[in-house]
Amino acid sequence: MDWLSINRERSVPYIRQVYVGIREAIHSGKLKPGEKLPSTRELAERLGVSRNVVMEAYDMLFAEGYVSGKKGKGTFVAEGAQLDRLPDMPKSRRKDASVVDESVIDFRTGMPDGGCFPRGLWVQCYKKAVLNGPTRQFHYQPAAGSAALREALAGYLRRARGIVCDPDCIVVTNGAAQALAISAKLLLGPGRAAAIENPSTREIRSIFASYGGHIHSVPVDRGGIVTSALPDDPRVRMIYVTPSHQFPTGGVLPIQRRIELLHYARSVDAYIVEDDYDSEFRYEGPPVSALYELDPDRVIYVGTLSKMLSPSLRIGYAVLPEPLVENFIMEKWISDIHTHSLEQEALAVFIDEGHLERHVRKMRHRYRKKQQLLVKSLAEKFNGNIELFGTSTGLHISVHAPHLPASPEPVNVGGVRLYPVQYHVFGDERRKHEWMFGFGHLSEQEIVEGVRRLPGV
Repeated sequence: MDWLSINRERSVPYIRQVYVGIREAIHSGKLKPGEKLPSTRELAERLGVSRNVVMEAYDMLFAEGYVSGKKGKGTFVAEGAQLDRLPDMPKSRRKDASVVDESVIDFRTGMPDGGCFPRGLWVQCYKKAVLNGPTRQFHYQPAAGSAALREALAGYLRRARGIVCDPDCIVVTNGAAQALAISAKLLLGPGRAAAIENPSTREIRSIFASYGGHIHSVPVDRGGIVTSALPDDPRVRMIYVTPSHQFPTGGVLPIQRRIELLHYARSVDAYIVEDDYDSEFRYEGPPVSALYELDPDRVIYVGTLSKMLSPSLRIGYAVLPEPLVENFIMEKWISDIHTHSLEQEALAVFIDEGHLERHVRKMRHRYRKKQQLLVKSLAEKFNGNIELFGTSTGLHISVHAPHLPASPEPVNVGGVRLYPVQYHVFGDERRKHEWMFGFGHLSEQEIVEGVRRLPGV
């Protein structure tokens, strides 16, 4: 066994080194089935380690079936422990997606200002939750989420969005994406259909499509989903909309269409999934009411903390019509039992102490300044030869800019990363020269410089 040695410079325990060395020799065929291993005393002397090291390594090999013992005869390599190695796969030439090119100014949408995350307050709330909370918070939690957080969310929604709901109808999820996925699982499947805004987030459409059923793409104009184009299909069980700030075009759904949408949902016995992803940041006039307010029995309201605080929290929630609550909770439990419980408790403290609403007010002012700077910079860059949409709300605006190149995919242009509306369009509809400019995560200097780098008129 000249191939087995101990590397005393490594931090790996000697027992592990002996075990791994013999295991790999068995896998590779250096040690053949039925071959006898040295005695523990002999191998210990050869390696310069204590006999106990070798004995424990052999015990591990015995426990996992790599070797067997024959009384009075020694230790032997077991049959069937060899592993045929597959040839090495060629290394991918794709660039690591986690590597960010700092020289590129990225107008990605939906990104909050991470530098403004209230770290000190969050640590204080987390500490309070951990130190002052009951012992049961360290056990498995209800799939629906922390009772304290659901109470806090119910209070916040009542104050901030005018939504009056029972905390028992709120389910905490791992971000809005999980809330949307569970909704789709409950409502879609073979023989069923969904009506979805077109354009709408490509990733979310993929989630819905994965659960089967037919997907109807419903056109969108400057006022949001065109309700007169809703499909004449009794199989429709789910309608996905972003009424407060249509993604990606930015429209706000007027009351007349909201009522038409509800009438349609009732006529086909469908639920409306309202994705309220960034309506907290409204810059013109009072907040737009949630569709949920008009018919809580017909609307699933989906919210998220990703835009208000940070995507890294992965905390979203669904406010559900009562008939869906039990099945929704069961699907949540099947999916992952429950969302990270200590962060839920910390968030409950954060909301109850008023920090969330103060943070949102602060960020609304900050984002308004950034958005106004972006609008001004674009207007100056293109001499007013652009058309802006969705400037009243949210962390991005949509722009029709004839002088920017048309592209169906995100592109890098002159050191700027741009995202076309066309990327989220399905079917034959064309939205050439329409682009989304996310600004939440960019500094004012980056916004100005990013616009400066764009191809000019």
